[in-house]
Amino acid sequence: MLSQHQHKLQIRNEHCPLLTMWLEPWGEDYWLRQGETFEIVAQGAEDNFYFHVDIGEKDNVLVSVEGDFADISVRHGEKVLECGHNRP
Repeated sequence: MLSQHQHKLQIRNEHCPLLTMWLEPWGEDYWLRQGETFEIVAQGAEDNFYFHVDIGEKDNVLVSVEGDFADISVRHGEKVLECGHNRP
């Protein structure tokens, strides 16, 4: 049975006109405009859960989700985003 722990990670685009955030292991892409902040929320996370962040080349950030959890979402404020958000 999964626990009721919640983990959050915020990604903020301070400088790039458009920053691509990839969410793995699903290969989902979310595009942050300059000044935007996205929050990745993992519900029901177990003790072995963590986020792994890699800063890539050409305005890319790779966020890998590791461990056990019940649900994950990417949000902008209160809005849950879909894969491809802001994709040009």
